[in-house]
Amino acid sequence: VTVVDVKNNKVLGSIPIGTSVEQPRFNPVDGLIYVNSPDSHKLIVIDPQQGPFGAIVNGFPIPGNPGDCCNAIDIDPVTDTALLSGSPGQQIFMDLRSGATTVAAPTTAGDIGMFNPHNRRWYVALDNRNTPSSVALPCGKASDGRTYMLGVFSDAPTANQFVGVQCTGRGHAVAGVDTLNNNIYVPQVQYPADPNSADTGRPGILVYHDPAA
Repeated sequence: VTVVDVKNNKVLGSIPIGTSVEQPRFNPVDGLIYVNSPDSHKLIVIDPQQGPFGAIVNGFPIPGNPGDCCNAIDIDPVTDTALLSGSPGQQIFMDLRSGATTVAAPTTAGDIGMFNPHNRRWYVALDNRNTPSSVALPCGKASDGRTYMLGVFSDAPTANQFVGVQCTGRGHAVAGVDTLNNNIYVPQVQYPADPNSADTGRPGILVYHDPAA
C-alpha cells in the first residue's frame, strides 16, 4: 500500500502486504485503514500510527472460496460496517469491530462500490458472472451472457439491508456516487443490454437518482 502526502504532493513510502491488495479505505472513526486481499482471503487492518508509515495490526477472514471475494469495499464509519463485493464473489457485510460477516445478497461480481454517508446507502455495480442459476434476477442478459445491475444496500434505518437493484446495460462492474445530490453513475459500453448483439444501443454513463431520505 503506497502512502502519499497529498498536502506536499510527495510519496512517503509503502506498507508491505505480501499478497494482492484492492482499494484501501480509511475509517475516520476508528482511525484505521482496511484493504481487501483476494489472495489471502482477508480484510487486512492497518494502523497508520504504527511503523514508519503504518503497519498491519489485524486481518479478518472473508468467507467463501479463495479468489471469490473481494474487490469492492466501502465503510459506514458510524456503525463500523463494511460492504465487501467480489469479482466474481457475492456481497458481504462485515462488522469491523469483530470481523463477523453476513451475506448481503446472492448476486455477484462487483469491482468498485461506494458508500453514501448522506443517505447511509452503498451502491455496487454487478455483472453476476457467477450468480447461481437458482437465483432469480430481474434484469435480462447481455450479449456476453452476464446480467448487469446496480445493487443498493442500506445501513439506516435498518442495518445490513439489501434494498434491491436497478437494471443497467453491458459494461463494467463499477459505480461512483455523488454524495451531495444522491446520484449514482455507472459507465456502460452498451445500453440497453442486448442478448443478441454487442453492436446495438449506445455507450455512455447511466445516471440514477436515489430519493431516499
